[in-house]
Amino acid sequence: MPDGETCTLDGAQVKGNVKVGIGSTLMTADAMIKGNVFGQQAMRVHIIDTDVWGQIHFRRTAKEIIIGNDGCKVVPNAGGNINLQNNYGPIGICQMTIKNNIILHNNHNRIGVFDNRVGNNIEVMSNTSAAIRLRDNTMKGGLLIKGNTVAKVLNVSTNSIGGNANCTMNVVAPTGSGNTAGGALSGQARAWADLQKVRGGIRQSGRMPPPHLRRSGARQRASSPAMKASSRRRPSVSSRCSGGDFIR
Repeated sequence: MPDGETCTLDGAQVKGNVKVGIGSTLMTADAMIKGNVFGQQAMRVHIIDTDVWGQIHFRRTAKEIIIGNDGCKVVPNAGGNINLQNNYGPIGICQMTIKNNIILHNNHNRIGVFDNRVGNNIEVMSNTSAAIRLRDNTMKGGLLIKGNTVAKVLNVSTNSIGGNANCTMNVVAPTGSGNTAGGALSGQARAWADLQKVRGGIRQSGRMPPPHLRRSGARQRASSPAMKASSRRRPSVSSRCSGGDFIR
């Protein structure tokens, strides 16, 4: 799409890639993109109820990036990574099924990552933010939170981590509760009193985890290119993605 324009994809199917031009805005709803979505120096990006078969990769976006669902209608899929680096607006990633990784590096505003199913890892590194929150995510791989400078709160709660949990060199140190991990705990993660190293990352000493964490990976979508969205309803976090929790 050209520089400085607004593109709205409402119910559309795109057979290739979508490149967002400098200063441009991308708004998608109930769409399917059979390729990658990417851009540098975009104005804003909203990818809502949209299946993306490839990568989602943005750098230096001026305003908010919101990726996820609206009103629990569907569970959108990303067939590759969600890779957001050096962006300036708030970032919200909510209720997505991601085949590979969520990568958040060197961003400069509030970040919220809520209720996602991730096939590999979540990396949150070298961000400068008033607040970073990760809640209710299930990842088959590890969680890395490293070198973030946070003014108010860095909260990590009720996440199911299949691999290692590594938190180090963060200012402020992460807080949180209700997390489980299947691998080693290192750095600031050791300070989470109720985070236990447990087989499979699904049980926690003294209590059962929330119902949506009891079957790690059970909701992982098929890895075929189509990655069709499920109509299954999940607890609503639409207010978080649309400017509630993650930007406060």
